[in-house]
Amino acid sequence: MLDAKYAPAELQQELQLLKRIMEANHPSLYWYTPKDSIDYYFSSAINSIHDSLTTFQFKNKIAWVISKIRCGHTSVRFPDEYIEAAAERKLQQFPLSIKTWKDSLVALGSLFRTDSIFKRGTIITSINGHSGKQILDSMFQFVSTDGYSDNFKSQLISTNFPAYYKNAWGLSQQYTIRYIDTAGVEQETTLRNYDPKTDTQVIKRSN
Repeated sequence: MLDAKYAPAELQQELQLLKRIMEANHPSLYWYTPKDSIDYYFSSAINSIHDSLTTFQFKNKIAWVISKIRCGHTSVRFPDEYIEAAAERKLQQFPLSIKTWKDSLVALGSLFRTDSIFKRGTIITSINGHSGKQILDSMFQFVSTDGYSDNFKSQLISTNFPAYYKNAWGLSQQYTIRYIDTAGVEQETTLRNYDPKTDTQVIKRSN
């Protein structure tokens, strides 16, 4: 289920069908985004599918389009079977829980139980060289909300930052994270993914 791929023609047809369904049934399809723009976003997504995609990859294609409608009641989620399969496999994940608002990232805690760095309230200035604004701008592309307010998107991402990070940026073998220590000095550390199968930890700190 997690690794299965679907043919481009099939996925393109699914998006075309979704567009027809939205046009026929969505009451506020063009409230915030004009029809020519909605048509453009659907066409861009459809035409970008050249190879077979996994459920994860295709879900992102759909979510990107749906977010452009700017309707908080219209969002995309994985099929229940996919969620169950992912839970059973216990996939690796980004290791930090993070609270976001505006362009800021603040640690809520670490999945590594003996982590002595990322205590609640630690300010994170960048992840793998990307600023908070860059990280959140990418995440926001896959989250639906009413109108042009990003407050809801930020709140939603804060409930499960590891999942939204993986969705927008994918997983890396290692994360270079810059943060502000208790003395107000910017520091740098590296973390690897949290693996729920082994629950192990590797933390390296440098100035």
